[in-house]
Amino acid sequence: MEKFFIVSLFLITFTFSVLAELRGAVDSIPTWVISSWDKSFFSKRNSKTSYLNPKLITGDFNGDGNQDFAFPIENKTTHKKGFTIIHGGKVTIEIFGTGESGKPGPEDFNWASNWFVYPMGHSIGLCNHGNCLSVEDEQGEGGILYFNGNLYEWLLWGV
Repeated sequence: MEKFFIVSLFLITFTFSVLAELRGAVDSIPTWVISSWDKSFFSKRNSKTSYLNPKLITGDFNGDGNQDFAFPIENKTTHKKGFTIIHGGKVTIEIFGTGESGKPGPEDFNWASNWFVYPMGHSIGLCNHGNCLSVEDEQGEGGILYFNGNLYEWLLWGV
């Protein structure tokens, strides 16, 4: 019985870790990402937070063949929530939410609780130039951030 329990526990843990990895979740932020964030203008106004699950997600969001990292952030003054994408390769930083106007998506992601990655070429038809990033509330409503080959766009759904 004990052997069955240990094997079952291992299989459950392994399954959840594989599923998390497939959906873009990673455990730790590489040092180059932390360094890029800490040196950026954006880190002066925003701080890393953990309101989204998972706390860190990765994919090739702009379709340049390099791994990009995304994590939730919050404006230090207004407390509006959002997230950042730090692009690999030519290291650039994009901010979404946190009160930033003129960006795709809402100015405050305070309603969001989960996010995951759709692979490039996914059947939803938006992920033609990179991985899509789905941001959702507890009911699965929200939107998809996708790169159109030139810039990011936001598609609202379920609301």
